Amino acid sequence: MSNYKNDPTTGLPSGSDFRVVPYHSQFSLDALGQPSVGVTTGGYFGTGLVGGVSAYFGDQLSDKQIVTALSANGTVKDIGGAAYYFNFRKRWNYGYGVEHVPYLTGGVFLADTVVPGTQCATQGNCYTINQVLQRLYVTQASFITQYPFSMTRRFELNATATRLGYDLEDQQFLVVGNSIVDQKKISLPGFKPLYYVQPAAALVGDNSFAAFTSPVAGGRWRLEYSPTVGNISFQTFLADWRKYFFLKPFTFALRGMHYGRYGKDAENGDRLSSLYLGEETLIRGYGYGSFKESECTNANSQSSCPVFDRLFGSRIGVANAEFRIPLLCTSEFGLLNFPFLPTEIAPFFDAGVSYTSDQPPSWRITSSSNQVPAGCVSKIGANGYSYYPCAERIPVFSTGITARINFLGYLIFEAYFAHPFQRPDRPWLWGFQLAPGW
Repeated sequence: MSNYKNDPTTGLPSGSDFRVVPYHSQFSLDALGQPSVGVTTGGYFGTGLVGGVSAYFGDQLSDKQIVTALSANGTVKDIGGAAYYFNFRKRWNYGYGVEHVPYLTGGVFLADTVVPGTQCATQGNCYTINQVLQRLYVTQASFITQYPFSMTRRFELNATATRLGYDLEDQQFLVVGNSIVDQKKISLPGFKPLYYVQPAAALVGDNSFAAFTSPVAGGRWRLEYSPTVGNISFQTFLADWRKYFFLKPFTFALRGMHYGRYGKDAENGDRLSSLYLGEETLIRGYGYGSFKESECTNANSQSSCPVFDRLFGSRIGVANAEFRIPLLCTSEFGLLNFPFLPTEIAPFFDAGVSYTSDQPPSWRITSSSNQVPAGCVSKIGANGYSYYPCAERIPVFSTGITARINFLGYLIFEAYFAHPFQRPDRPWLWGFQLAPGW
Protein backbone atom coordinates (compact mmCIF):
# COMPACT_ATOMS: atom_id res chain seq x y z
CA MET A 1 0.00 0.00 0.00
CA SER A 2 2.85 2.38 0.85
CA ASN A 3 4.41 1.75 -2.59
CA TYR A 4 1.24 2.88 -4.35
CA LYS A 5 1.15 6.04 -2.22
CA ASN A 6 4.74 6.87 -3.12
CA ASP A 7 4.07 6.42 -6.89
CA PRO A 8 1.21 8.85 -7.73
CA THR A 9 1.85 8.90 -11.53
CA THR A 10 1.41 5.22 -12.35
CA GLY A 11 -1.63 4.61 -14.48
CA LEU A 12 -2.20 8.28 -15.34
CA PRO A 13 -1.99 9.65 -18.91
CA SER A 14 1.39 11.18 -19.69
CA GLY A 15 -0.08 14.26 -21.35
CA SER A 16 1.26 13.44 -24.77
CA ASP A 17 -1.79 11.26 -25.42
CA PHE A 18 -4.08 14.32 -25.92
CA ARG A 19 -4.43 16.19 -29.19
CA VAL A 20 -4.80 19.99 -28.95
CA VAL A 21 -6.88 21.61 -31.69
CA PRO A 22 -8.31 25.15 -32.06
CA TYR A 23 -11.82 25.66 -30.71
CA HIS A 24 -14.51 26.25 -33.34
CA SER A 25 -18.01 26.96 -32.16
CA GLN A 26 -20.83 24.98 -33.71
CA PHE A 27 -24.51 25.77 -33.41
CA SER A 28 -27.06 23.23 -32.30
CA LEU A 29 -30.71 23.43 -31.30
CA ASP A 30 -31.09 24.57 -27.68
CA ALA A 31 -34.84 25.05 -27.44
CA LEU A 32 -37.96 24.95 -29.56
CA GLY A 33 -40.75 27.40 -28.83
CA GLN A 34 -44.29 26.12 -28.53
CA PRO A 35 -45.51 25.34 -32.07
CA SER A 36 -49.12 26.07 -32.94
CA VAL A 37 -51.21 25.63 -36.06
CA GLY A 38 -54.86 26.20 -36.91
CA VAL A 39 -57.33 27.31 -39.54
CA THR A 40 -59.75 30.23 -39.32
CA THR A 41 -62.96 30.48 -41.32
CA GLY A 42 -65.60 33.17 -41.60
CA GLY A 43 -65.43 36.44 -39.69
CA TYR A 44 -64.06 39.70 -41.05
CA PHE A 45 -60.83 38.21 -42.37
CA GLY A 46 -62.09 35.10 -44.14
CA THR A 47 -60.38 31.71 -44.27
CA GLY A 48 -56.70 31.43 -43.48
CA LEU A 49 -53.90 29.52 -41.79
CA VAL A 50 -52.75 30.59 -38.34
CA GLY A 51 -49.89 29.41 -36.16
CA GLY A 52 -46.23 29.85 -35.44
CA VAL A 53 -43.02 28.36 -34.15
CA SER A 54 -39.70 29.63 -32.78
CA ALA A 55 -36.29 28.01 -32.41
CA TYR A 56 -33.19 28.90 -30.39
CA PHE A 57 -29.70 27.75 -31.40
CA GLY A 58 -26.48 28.10 -29.39
CA ASP A 59 -22.85 27.01 -29.35
CA GLN A 60 -21.12 24.82 -26.79
CA LEU A 61 -20.12 27.69 -24.47
CA SER A 62 -23.34 29.69 -24.92
CA ASP A 63 -21.26 32.58 -26.24
CA LYS A 64 -23.37 32.85 -29.38
CA GLN A 65 -27.06 32.46 -30.05
CA ILE A 66 -29.36 32.47 -33.06
CA VAL A 67 -33.07 33.13 -32.53
CA THR A 68 -35.61 32.48 -35.28
CA ALA A 69 -39.39 32.71 -35.43
CA LEU A 70 -42.09 32.18 -38.04
CA SER A 71 -45.78 33.04 -37.79
CA ALA A 72 -48.87 32.90 -40.01
CA ASN A 73 -52.15 34.69 -39.46
CA GLY A 74 -54.24 34.26 -42.60
CA THR A 75 -53.11 34.33 -46.20
CA VAL A 76 -49.62 34.38 -47.70
CA LYS A 77 -49.60 38.15 -47.17
CA ASP A 78 -49.94 37.56 -43.43
CA ILE A 79 -46.84 35.40 -42.94
CA GLY A 80 -44.14 36.99 -40.81
CA GLY A 81 -40.79 35.98 -39.40
CA ALA A 82 -37.64 37.08 -37.62
CA ALA A 83 -34.00 36.00 -37.31
CA TYR A 84 -31.45 37.42 -34.84
CA TYR A 85 -27.82 36.65 -33.98
CA PHE A 86 -26.31 37.45 -30.54
CA ASN A 87 -22.69 37.34 -29.36
CA PHE A 88 -21.98 37.33 -25.60
CA ARG A 89 -18.31 36.41 -25.74
CA LYS A 90 -16.96 39.77 -24.55
CA ARG A 91 -18.16 42.32 -22.07
CA TRP A 92 -19.66 44.42 -24.85
CA ASN A 93 -22.45 42.09 -25.98
CA TYR A 94 -24.02 42.69 -29.36
CA GLY A 95 -26.56 41.31 -31.79
CA TYR A 96 -28.25 42.07 -35.07
CA GLY A 97 -31.13 40.74 -37.11
CA VAL A 98 -34.11 41.33 -39.34
CA GLU A 99 -37.85 40.81 -39.02
CA HIS A 100 -41.02 41.22 -41.04
CA VAL A 101 -44.37 41.39 -39.22
CA PRO A 102 -47.76 41.99 -40.89
CA TYR A 103 -50.66 43.41 -38.86
CA LEU A 104 -54.18 42.88 -40.19
CA THR A 105 -57.17 45.08 -39.32
CA GLY A 106 -60.49 45.57 -41.03
CA GLY A 107 -64.20 46.13 -40.88
CA VAL A 108 -67.46 45.70 -42.73
CA PHE A 109 -70.00 48.23 -43.98
CA LEU A 110 -73.10 47.98 -46.16
CA ALA A 111 -74.05 50.14 -49.15
CA ASP A 112 -77.42 50.22 -50.91
CA THR A 113 -77.08 49.14 -54.53
CA VAL A 114 -79.33 49.31 -57.58
CA VAL A 115 -78.82 46.58 -60.19
CA PRO A 116 -80.70 47.18 -63.45
CA GLY A 117 -82.87 44.28 -64.57
CA THR A 118 -83.28 42.80 -61.11
CA GLN A 119 -85.97 43.05 -58.48
CA CYS A 120 -83.97 45.61 -56.52
CA ALA A 121 -84.36 48.11 -59.39
CA THR A 122 -87.96 48.52 -58.25
CA GLN A 123 -88.13 47.04 -54.77
CA GLY A 124 -84.80 48.36 -53.52
CA ASN A 125 -83.72 45.27 -51.56
CA CYS A 126 -80.17 45.01 -52.96
CA TYR A 127 -77.02 45.98 -51.15
CA THR A 128 -73.25 45.48 -51.28
CA ILE A 129 -71.28 44.10 -48.36
CA ASN A 130 -67.89 45.82 -48.32
CA GLN A 131 -65.28 43.95 -46.32
CA VAL A 132 -62.30 46.30 -46.06
CA LEU A 133 -58.98 44.73 -45.04
CA GLN A 134 -55.94 46.85 -44.21
CA ARG A 135 -52.49 45.42 -43.63
CA LEU A 136 -49.59 47.19 -42.02
CA TYR A 137 -46.23 45.60 -42.84
CA VAL A 138 -43.44 46.32 -40.36
CA THR A 139 -40.01 45.42 -41.78
CA GLN A 140 -37.00 46.10 -39.57
CA ALA A 141 -33.25 45.66 -39.41
CA SER A 142 -31.75 46.08 -35.94
CA PHE A 143 -28.39 46.31 -34.19
CA ILE A 144 -28.26 45.77 -30.43
CA THR A 145 -25.38 46.20 -28.00
CA GLN A 146 -25.13 46.31 -24.23
CA TYR A 147 -22.48 46.74 -21.55
CA PRO A 148 -23.13 45.10 -18.16
CA PHE A 149 -21.81 47.10 -15.22
CA SER A 150 -22.61 44.18 -12.91
CA MET A 151 -24.84 41.14 -12.79
CA THR A 152 -27.85 43.40 -12.13
CA ARG A 153 -27.06 46.64 -14.04
CA ARG A 154 -26.38 47.29 -17.71
CA PHE A 155 -26.32 50.00 -20.37
CA GLU A 156 -27.92 49.40 -23.78
CA LEU A 157 -27.50 51.06 -27.17
CA ASN A 158 -29.73 50.00 -30.04
CA ALA A 159 -30.52 51.17 -33.56
CA THR A 160 -33.40 50.05 -35.77
CA ALA A 161 -34.17 50.91 -39.39
CA THR A 162 -37.87 50.47 -40.19
CA ARG A 163 -40.08 50.40 -43.25
CA LEU A 164 -43.84 50.64 -42.76
CA GLY A 165 -45.78 49.41 -45.77
CA TYR A 166 -49.53 49.56 -46.28
CA ASP A 167 -51.96 47.39 -48.24
CA LEU A 168 -55.68 48.07 -48.57
CA GLU A 169 -58.28 45.92 -50.30
CA ASP A 170 -62.08 45.82 -50.53
CA GLN A 171 -63.84 42.48 -50.88
CA GLN A 172 -67.31 43.25 -52.23
CA PHE A 173 -70.31 40.90 -52.09
CA LEU A 174 -73.44 41.88 -54.04
CA VAL A 175 -76.61 40.65 -52.33
CA VAL A 176 -79.92 40.51 -54.18
CA GLY A 177 -82.76 39.47 -51.96
CA ASN A 178 -81.16 36.92 -49.64
CA SER A 179 -78.55 35.57 -52.07
CA ILE A 180 -75.01 36.59 -52.97
CA VAL A 181 -75.01 36.94 -56.75
CA ASP A 182 -71.56 38.42 -57.33
CA GLN A 183 -68.31 39.04 -55.52
CA LYS A 184 -65.03 40.72 -56.38
CA LYS A 185 -61.84 41.97 -54.78
CA ILE A 186 -60.64 45.54 -55.38
CA SER A 187 -57.21 46.89 -54.46
CA LEU A 188 -57.54 50.37 -52.98
CA PRO A 189 -54.90 53.10 -52.92
CA GLY A 190 -53.09 53.11 -49.60
CA PHE A 191 -50.54 55.25 -47.85
CA LYS A 192 -47.04 55.64 -49.20
CA PRO A 193 -44.45 53.59 -47.29
CA LEU A 194 -42.73 55.18 -44.31
CA TYR A 195 -38.99 54.93 -43.68
CA TYR A 196 -37.33 55.93 -40.42
CA VAL A 197 -34.47 55.11 -38.05
CA GLN A 198 -34.77 54.72 -34.27
CA PRO A 199 -31.62 54.82 -32.14
CA ALA A 200 -32.22 54.13 -28.45
CA ALA A 201 -30.31 54.33 -25.18
CA ALA A 202 -31.40 52.66 -21.95
CA LEU A 203 -30.30 52.05 -18.37
CA VAL A 204 -31.57 48.75 -17.00
CA GLY A 205 -31.59 47.17 -13.56
CA ASP A 206 -32.80 43.68 -12.77
CA ASN A 207 -32.24 41.64 -9.61
CA SER A 208 -35.59 39.88 -9.73
CA PHE A 209 -36.19 36.17 -9.18
CA ALA A 210 -38.95 34.41 -11.06
CA ALA A 211 -40.92 31.39 -9.89
CA PHE A 212 -43.12 29.18 -12.06
CA THR A 213 -45.57 31.83 -13.30
CA SER A 214 -44.20 35.27 -12.37
CA PRO A 215 -41.40 37.09 -10.50
CA VAL A 216 -41.59 36.71 -6.73
CA ALA A 217 -38.63 38.63 -5.27
CA GLY A 218 -36.28 41.52 -6.02
CA GLY A 219 -37.11 44.16 -8.58
CA ARG A 220 -36.43 45.56 -12.03
CA TRP A 221 -36.49 48.92 -13.73
CA ARG A 222 -35.81 50.46 -17.14
CA LEU A 223 -35.27 54.03 -18.37
CA GLU A 224 -35.19 54.37 -22.16
CA TYR A 225 -35.08 57.27 -24.62
CA SER A 226 -35.50 56.80 -28.36
CA PRO A 227 -35.68 59.51 -31.06
CA THR A 228 -37.23 58.69 -34.44
CA VAL A 229 -35.94 60.37 -37.60
CA GLY A 230 -36.95 59.94 -41.24
CA ASN A 231 -40.30 60.40 -42.97
CA ILE A 232 -41.73 60.86 -39.51
CA SER A 233 -40.18 62.50 -36.45
CA PHE A 234 -40.91 62.08 -32.74
CA GLN A 235 -39.30 60.96 -29.47
CA THR A 236 -40.28 58.03 -27.27
CA PHE A 237 -39.70 57.80 -23.52
CA LEU A 238 -40.21 54.75 -21.30
CA ALA A 239 -39.96 54.56 -17.51
CA ASP A 240 -40.80 51.14 -16.05
CA TRP A 241 -40.36 50.24 -12.35
CA ARG A 242 -41.33 46.96 -10.67
CA LYS A 243 -40.80 45.72 -7.13
CA TYR A 244 -41.52 42.30 -5.59
CA PHE A 245 -41.74 41.94 -1.81
CA PHE A 246 -41.30 38.27 -0.91
CA LEU A 247 -43.28 37.21 2.18
CA LYS A 248 -42.56 33.49 1.97
CA PRO A 249 -44.39 31.98 0.22
CA PHE A 250 -46.46 35.03 -0.81
CA THR A 251 -45.39 38.02 -2.91
CA PHE A 252 -46.67 41.58 -2.95
CA ALA A 253 -45.91 43.00 -6.40
CA LEU A 254 -45.99 46.65 -7.53
CA ARG A 255 -45.52 48.21 -10.96
CA GLY A 256 -45.48 51.80 -12.24
CA MET A 257 -44.95 52.62 -15.91
CA HIS A 258 -45.08 55.54 -18.31
CA TYR A 259 -44.74 55.20 -22.06
CA GLY A 260 -45.22 58.11 -24.40
CA ARG A 261 -44.48 59.74 -27.73
CA TYR A 262 -43.41 63.37 -27.84
CA GLY A 263 -42.49 65.82 -30.57
CA LYS A 264 -43.59 66.85 -34.05
CA ASP A 265 -45.33 63.70 -35.33
CA ALA A 266 -46.11 62.00 -32.02
CA GLU A 267 -49.84 62.20 -32.72
CA ASN A 268 -49.81 61.72 -36.48
CA GLY A 269 -52.72 59.30 -36.59
CA ASP A 270 -52.59 59.16 -40.38
CA ARG A 271 -49.37 57.14 -40.14
CA LEU A 272 -49.04 55.80 -36.59
CA SER A 273 -51.29 53.49 -34.62
CA SER A 274 -52.47 54.92 -31.33
CA LEU A 275 -51.29 53.46 -28.03
CA TYR A 276 -54.03 51.39 -26.40
CA LEU A 277 -54.29 51.48 -22.62
CA GLY A 278 -56.68 48.51 -22.49
CA GLU A 279 -54.07 45.89 -23.40
CA GLU A 280 -54.63 43.11 -20.89
CA THR A 281 -50.95 43.01 -19.91
CA LEU A 282 -51.45 46.62 -18.73
CA ILE A 283 -54.99 46.88 -17.33
CA ARG A 284 -57.40 43.97 -17.09
CA GLY A 285 -61.09 44.41 -17.79
CA TYR A 286 -60.74 46.71 -20.82
CA GLY A 287 -59.74 44.21 -23.51
CA TYR A 288 -60.16 45.42 -27.06
CA GLY A 289 -62.66 42.76 -28.07
CA SER A 290 -64.80 42.98 -24.93
CA PHE A 291 -66.63 46.22 -25.75
CA LYS A 292 -70.23 46.21 -26.96
CA GLU A 293 -72.10 48.80 -28.99
CA SER A 294 -74.54 49.31 -26.11
CA GLU A 295 -71.71 50.88 -24.06
CA CYS A 296 -71.20 53.66 -26.62
CA THR A 297 -74.21 55.82 -25.83
CA ASN A 298 -73.23 59.46 -26.08
CA ALA A 299 -75.73 62.28 -26.35
CA ASN A 300 -73.15 64.78 -27.64
CA SER A 301 -71.86 62.81 -30.63
CA GLN A 302 -73.11 59.77 -32.49
CA SER A 303 -69.65 59.06 -33.93
CA SER A 304 -67.72 58.73 -30.68
CA CYS A 305 -67.66 56.14 -27.89
CA PRO A 306 -66.15 57.79 -24.78
CA VAL A 307 -65.87 54.58 -22.72
CA PHE A 308 -63.72 53.11 -25.51
CA ASP A 309 -62.12 56.23 -27.03
CA ARG A 310 -60.49 57.35 -23.79
CA LEU A 311 -58.25 54.28 -23.90
CA PHE A 312 -56.44 55.50 -27.06
CA GLY A 313 -53.72 58.14 -26.99
CA SER A 314 -50.10 59.00 -27.57
CA ARG A 315 -49.10 58.66 -23.89
CA ILE A 316 -50.12 56.24 -21.17
CA GLY A 317 -49.48 55.81 -17.47
CA VAL A 318 -50.08 52.55 -15.60
CA ALA A 319 -50.00 51.40 -11.96
CA ASN A 320 -50.59 47.83 -10.78
CA ALA A 321 -50.62 45.90 -7.51
CA GLU A 322 -50.95 42.14 -6.93
CA PHE A 323 -50.83 39.81 -3.94
CA ARG A 324 -49.47 36.58 -5.43
CA ILE A 325 -50.39 33.30 -3.74
CA PRO A 326 -48.68 30.08 -4.96
CA LEU A 327 -51.64 27.75 -4.59
CA LEU A 328 -50.24 24.64 -6.33
CA CYS A 329 -46.48 24.19 -6.46
CA THR A 330 -43.60 22.34 -4.85
CA SER A 331 -43.70 21.45 -1.17
CA GLU A 332 -41.00 24.09 -0.47
CA PHE A 333 -42.89 26.94 -2.15
CA GLY A 334 -46.61 26.27 -2.68
CA LEU A 335 -49.50 26.00 -0.27
CA LEU A 336 -50.39 22.63 -1.78
CA ASN A 337 -47.77 20.16 -2.99
CA PHE A 338 -48.70 19.60 -6.65
CA PRO A 339 -45.69 20.48 -8.82
CA PHE A 340 -47.18 19.03 -12.02
CA LEU A 341 -49.40 22.07 -12.67
CA PRO A 342 -47.99 25.14 -10.84
CA THR A 343 -50.85 27.54 -10.20
CA GLU A 344 -50.82 31.05 -8.78
CA ILE A 345 -53.83 33.11 -7.77
CA ALA A 346 -53.64 36.83 -7.12
CA PRO A 347 -56.10 39.54 -6.12
CA PHE A 348 -55.17 42.62 -8.14
CA PHE A 349 -55.79 46.32 -8.61
CA ASP A 350 -55.00 48.06 -11.91
CA ALA A 351 -55.08 51.76 -12.76
CA GLY A 352 -54.13 53.82 -15.77
CA VAL A 353 -54.73 56.86 -17.92
CA SER A 354 -54.29 57.55 -21.63
CA TYR A 355 -53.91 61.09 -22.97
CA THR A 356 -52.47 63.33 -25.69
CA SER A 357 -50.74 66.71 -25.78
CA ASP A 358 -54.07 68.40 -26.57
CA GLN A 359 -56.11 66.37 -24.11
CA PRO A 360 -54.29 66.14 -20.75
CA PRO A 361 -55.52 63.84 -17.98
CA SER A 362 -58.59 64.92 -16.05
CA TRP A 363 -57.96 63.70 -12.52
CA ARG A 364 -61.62 63.21 -11.68
CA ILE A 365 -62.55 59.93 -10.04
CA THR A 366 -65.84 58.98 -11.63
CA SER A 367 -67.36 55.76 -12.94
CA SER A 368 -68.38 57.29 -16.27
CA SER A 369 -67.96 60.45 -18.29
CA ASN A 370 -69.46 61.23 -21.67
CA GLN A 371 -67.96 64.72 -21.87
CA VAL A 372 -66.47 65.58 -25.25
CA PRO A 373 -63.80 68.31 -25.51
CA ALA A 374 -65.00 71.38 -27.40
CA GLY A 375 -64.16 71.26 -31.11
CA CYS A 376 -63.05 67.63 -30.99
CA VAL A 377 -63.56 65.77 -34.24
CA SER A 378 -63.03 62.03 -34.26
CA LYS A 379 -60.86 60.85 -37.17
CA ILE A 380 -59.84 57.48 -38.59
CA GLY A 381 -56.12 56.75 -38.75
CA ALA A 382 -53.75 54.09 -40.05
CA ASN A 383 -54.96 51.57 -37.47
CA GLY A 384 -58.53 51.88 -38.74
CA TYR A 385 -59.84 53.45 -35.52
CA SER A 386 -60.10 56.89 -33.97
CA TYR A 387 -56.73 58.44 -33.25
CA TYR A 388 -58.10 61.71 -31.89
CA PRO A 389 -60.64 60.24 -29.46
CA CYS A 390 -63.35 62.58 -28.28
CA ALA A 391 -63.56 61.68 -24.60
CA GLU A 392 -62.58 63.21 -21.28
CA ARG A 393 -59.29 61.64 -20.17
CA ILE A 394 -60.35 60.35 -16.77
CA PRO A 395 -58.32 57.57 -15.09
CA VAL A 396 -59.65 54.03 -15.40
CA PHE A 397 -59.47 51.36 -12.70
CA SER A 398 -60.19 47.66 -12.29
CA THR A 399 -59.97 45.09 -9.57
CA GLY A 400 -60.55 41.37 -9.32
CA ILE A 401 -58.71 38.09 -9.07
CA THR A 402 -56.44 36.34 -11.55
CA ALA A 403 -55.09 32.81 -11.86
CA ARG A 404 -51.93 31.82 -13.76
CA ILE A 405 -51.18 28.22 -14.66
CA ASN A 406 -47.87 26.85 -15.91
CA PHE A 407 -48.45 23.99 -18.36
CA LEU A 408 -45.43 21.65 -18.33
CA GLY A 409 -43.00 24.57 -17.94
CA TYR A 410 -43.85 25.57 -21.49
CA LEU A 411 -46.92 27.79 -21.47
CA ILE A 412 -48.29 30.25 -18.91
CA PHE A 413 -52.04 30.79 -19.17
CA GLU A 414 -53.84 33.55 -17.27
CA ALA A 415 -57.58 33.77 -16.59
CA TYR A 416 -59.00 36.70 -14.66
CA PHE A 417 -62.34 37.92 -13.34
CA ALA A 418 -62.32 41.71 -13.26
CA HIS A 419 -64.56 44.60 -12.27
CA PRO A 420 -63.76 47.58 -14.55
CA PHE A 421 -64.97 50.66 -12.65
CA GLN A 422 -65.23 52.88 -15.76
CA ARG A 423 -67.55 50.47 -17.62
CA PRO A 424 -70.83 50.76 -15.70
CA ASP A 425 -72.67 48.54 -18.22
CA ARG A 426 -70.16 45.68 -17.70
CA PRO A 427 -69.72 45.34 -13.90
CA TRP A 428 -67.85 42.02 -14.13
CA LEU A 429 -66.25 40.10 -16.98
CA TRP A 430 -63.87 37.26 -17.70
CA GLY A 431 -60.63 37.60 -19.62
CA PHE A 432 -57.91 35.28 -20.85
CA GLN A 433 -54.37 35.70 -22.14
CA LEU A 434 -51.12 33.81 -22.66
CA ALA A 435 -48.52 35.74 -20.69
CA PRO A 436 -46.42 35.38 -17.51
CA GLY A 437 -46.93 37.79 -14.65
CA TRP A 438 -45.32 41.21 -15.06
